[in-house]
Amino acid sequence: HEASRVWAYAEKTHPHNRVVKFKRGVCMSEIGGHWEEVAAQFEQVTDPSLTLRYDPFNPNQKLPPVEAWLWLAEAHHRLSAQL
Repeated sequence: HEASRVWAYAEKTHPHNRVVKFKRGVCMSEIGGHWEEVAAQFEQVTDPSLTLRYDPFNPNQKLPPVEAWLWLAEAHHRLSAQL
């Protein structure tokens, strides 16, 4: 949960950085629970484009990876399972 707070702060200080949003979304998904928030996070991440050439160690990475679609699908799957 500490990592989630750190990524929330990073997103607050860099509100337009979709890579930070992606990393926070992954963290939220790993914790589980609030799937509506997780889905909303990944919906922001996946619009408008993603990259096949994602380097998680590059601090200048501008686009999130295409795997963001998989994380979004997982969140929607979890939401549908709750119904």
